[in-house]
Amino acid sequence: MAKRKRNGLDSEEDVVNMSTLRELLDNQKREFTTLMDLQQKNFNSFMETFMVTTNRRLDDIVREVQDVRGSLQCSQKEIGGADTSHLDQDQRITEIESKIVELRADVDCSMLTLFVKGLQGKTHIVRIHKDATVDKLFWKIRVKTKMTHIPPESIRIIYSTRQLDFDRGKYLSDYDIRDESTLSLLLRINHLRSTVTA
Repeated sequence: MAKRKRNGLDSEEDVVNMSTLRELLDNQKREFTTLMDLQQKNFNSFMETFMVTTNRRLDDIVREVQDVRGSLQCSQKEIGGADTSHLDQDQRITEIESKIVELRADVDCSMLTLFVKGLQGKTHIVRIHKDATVDKLFWKIRVKTKMTHIPPESIRIIYSTRQLDFDRGKYLSDYDIRDESTLSLLLRINHLRSTVTA
C-alpha cells in the first residue's frame, strides 16, 4: 500500500489500491454466497421436516378416526339401540375428516412443484412457494442443476413461450406459473463469451 502525501508531508493514512478493494469485495461476495447457500439448505431442511411432521400428524389423525370408527361399529353391534350416539360420533368423524382434508390442502396449496428441462434433456423437480419471486426461482434452479458458477444473467428460463425476467422484481404469478408447470432452461451463449473473455 502506498502512502499519500498531503501538502508535501507524509501522511499516515494508507491508500487502498483497486486490486485490494476488488479482492475485499470478492471475499465479501464469496462469504455472502456461502451464507445464502447455508440459508437455503437450512430452509430446505426445515421444509422437509415440516412436511414430514405434518404428514405424520395427519396420518395419526387418520388412524385415530379409523379407531373411533371401528370402536363405534363394535359398540353399535353390542348396544343395538344407540342410534343417537352413533349419529353424534358419525358427525364428529366427518368433522375430523374434513379438518384433515383442509390441513392437507393448506400444506400442499402454498407450494408449487415445477419441472425444469435441463440442458442435457434431464428434467429437474423444483419445489417453490407460489408467492416467490422469479429471482428466487432462478437461484433454486441454479442450485438444483449445479450451475451456481454461471451468472443468472447468462441463464434463460422459458415458460409457455415467455422468457422469465431476472432482476426485475417480478413474481411467479406475473407469468401465471401454476403447479406442475414445465419450464425450459437455456444458456445465453453471447453473454457467456463476453464473461469468459472479460
